[in-house]
Amino acid sequence: MRVRAKTMLTAVFGVSLAIWAAPVVSTAEPPPIPTATVTSDGRILEIVATGAAGTDGALGDGAVVEGPANNDQIGPLALGTNHTIIGKDNRTKVADTTSNPARMVALMTYAGSQWCTGFLVGPETLITSGHCVFNIATGTWYDPAQMTVYLGYDSSRPNPAPYGSCGVRLLLSTTGWTTYHSDEYDYGGVKLTCYVGYQTGWFGWWHQSAGLNGTQSRNHGYPSDKALTQWRSTDRIRVSEARRLYYANDTYGGNSGSPVFAKRASGASQCAGWCVMSVHGYGLYGSYPNSSFNHGVRVNQEVSDAFFYWRAL
Repeated sequence: MRVRAKTMLTAVFGVSLAIWAAPVVSTAEPPPIPTATVTSDGRILEIVATGAAGTDGALGDGAVVEGPANNDQIGPLALGTNHTIIGKDNRTKVADTTSNPARMVALMTYAGSQWCTGFLVGPETLITSGHCVFNIATGTWYDPAQMTVYLGYDSSRPNPAPYGSCGVRLLLSTTGWTTYHSDEYDYGGVKLTCYVGYQTGWFGWWHQSAGLNGTQSRNHGYPSDKALTQWRSTDRIRVSEARRLYYANDTYGGNSGSPVFAKRASGASQCAGWCVMSVHGYGLYGSYPNSSFNHGVRVNQEVSDAFFYWRAL
């Protein structure tokens, strides 16, 4: 594990893994960590290289679940998690979670309580943070049987779950997170027990090797201070790294795993429409740029390949 990953873990989880000597400062980009997909049922699978720089999403048919209101009692977020409102709180409540892109964003619960946010990249494939599926403190997966996923959830609606709920059959991440515990690889996948994406649609994604500074950034998620409702924030990419993007979109505990995305013009290369460029994971910690901006895992070629691979499992 690299030094900055250890610093992040101490700040976020309040634990120190070891006493280290002062590191030698280097301005060089750290080498990549060899990664493979790991699964909650014990498999290690090599990620298949696609060479594709992205793909469009889908709109879905928008059909909501008819019938009695969903009365699941969801408890508060159980864990103290990192969150950062940068300056004035710029979050606004999503008025209609049955519209796109809100209906492609999911409230995740664990053992009946609010947990994380996720977003669809296929009919039954959800992306979220690695720390929402694998606990690096214990070296174990969270229990898929304890997870429930609600697309477009809004507790202020007569029926708060307009697309019902889905169970979870499999969790996914990479060895970059489960073995090396690096926040540059802190992303995960969730395979659902239902194909709700045909109703809601799903996000596309894209990547480029050049910096994304100045690109408009939008985030939708389920912050734990806002009573099980979906909130959005807007900003722009402030700092681009090879594996992380930084932005001043305001987030709170519960936003982990939420999409950072842009609406790209029709006909845009690699991805048009609602296109993800980062998986949000962290508030402020450590030194610049971590001390100044929220950030998440950047969609690069490796992450793009993982999304394609996980969607096909």
